[in-house]
Amino acid sequence: MGTGQGAIAAVADGSEATSWASPVNVTLPGSITLDLRTVRRIGAVTLATHFGQGQGFTRVDVQTWDGSAWTTRLADAAITWNSNTSTVERRTLTLPAPVDTSQLRLVVKAANRQWGNVAVNELTVT
Repeated sequence: MGTGQGAIAAVADGSEATSWASPVNVTLPGSITLDLRTVRRIGAVTLATHFGQGQGFTRVDVQTWDGSAWTTRLADAAITWNSNTSTVERRTLTLPAPVDTSQLRLVVKAANRQWGNVAVNELTVT
């Protein structure tokens, strides 16, 4: 999706104080891919963001890599944010079943775009 502010590495740096934002007028769908560096069992993805009603993801697919192709594990997951403030909110998307994978991709299909961009502070897999 490109970068408008921050760095894409901020989404997996372990800090909710840092964030990444797309350029203004980003085209959706777009994706964010996490390289887990080793095969891990995951059962959920947690998104953390501030200003969720202004720039938070609202509909996503969660995909995993099986070594040769992406598989959608959770389709059209709806996300609702309660505020539009600097307070970080978290939303957890639970997969129907845990999966072993080395990469995870979040396909952002829709988002709140009050300012024309989308943003996230942290993506955590568990």
